[in-house]
Amino acid sequence: MGQFCAKHEICPDVILTSPAVRAMETATIVGELIGVRVEVEPFLTIGMSCEEGMDGLAKRENYKAIMIVGHEPGFSELIAKLTGMRHSEQLRIRKASLTEVELSAVEPGFGVLQYTIPVRLMK
Repeated sequence: MGQFCAKHEICPDVILTSPAVRAMETATIVGELIGVRVEVEPFLTIGMSCEEGMDGLAKRENYKAIMIVGHEPGFSELIAKLTGMRHSEQLRIRKASLTEVELSAVEPGFGVLQYTIPVRLMK
């Protein structure tokens, strides 16, 4: 993932990660490869609710681009809510995938899904 981001010039302002060990390891590897600071955020923990995700992101509105590393099904639920989908079952974010959502505000329905790329296609 880090090599893919570097190759395609995907460079967020910051990487926020879950405090879970595997998530922190992934975020650290990607951060080192693209030269971006990594910060541990408790709101990204396993079992994150949509409200916790939106509140956590809203506190970071001063950043233009944020990469978050965390867990399912929380990510699918958060992205579904942000993009205005009726049911989170309409979207499944795969492990180790790269998904971009453009937000005009951290509010339900204010996000536009730009892409989701599973790791197997990052060559």
